[in-house]
Amino acid sequence: MLKTQFRSEALIPIGNHSVFSGFSELLCVHPDAEGFFASATNAEIHHVFRDAVQNNGCPKTINIQPAALFDKNFLPTLLRALEDNPTIDRQKFCIEITEHGGVSGFDPRILQFLKDMGIRLALDDFDPRKTEEQIRLSAYAPYIDMIKFPYQLMSVLRDGKSENKQDAIRLIYDLCDRFHDKAVVMEGVRGPELPWAKSELASLGVDYVQIYTPKPPILALAS
Repeated sequence: MLKTQFRSEALIPIGNHSVFSGFSELLCVHPDAEGFFASATNAEIHHVFRDAVQNNGCPKTINIQPAALFDKNFLPTLLRALEDNPTIDRQKFCIEITEHGGVSGFDPRILQFLKDMGIRLALDDFDPRKTEEQIRLSAYAPYIDMIKFPYQLMSVLRDGKSENKQDAIRLIYDLCDRFHDKAVVMEGVRGPELPWAKSELASLGVDYVQIYTPKPPILALAS
């Protein structure tokens, strides 16, 4: 019986940053999530290494909720997956910490342990318009390699009112200027918008765009 399906969205470099060139986000689709993408559970991490990373050798990022990341079972699960797949380049694996606001269960020891192992970390769905998100960024900033803006921010740049667009542009520029040592990604960019992104978003300091594909191929993994 199929438990989880996966789809990928590529990270396309639009500037000079190259650390995450070739990466794509592996989105886990749970049958009980009514079609929405959800973060991977501990049990599925093993699948990610075995099937999604090792077989095609492509660098991947994957979403994990803090409740799963800081759970006592997470590190043993991850270590078992690494032991079973010793040829994997750990720097080709990035954990995206996804949570809208707050720092629930925050444990810097786990984050530092992952960094010491060579695994990259990203703060997913960071919305600079929200105060609680700024608090979340402050907590995670010493440990992360990447900051990802959500598709909602891209929607403002695409369809928002003029004043909202200007506010978004200012916030994006300020964030990129403050954290120039980290990769910055804009999610939700459509394929035809890539030339615009290479000009406009790159000028703000954004390093990568994540291309949204409405009907991508889906790889189904058996339990």
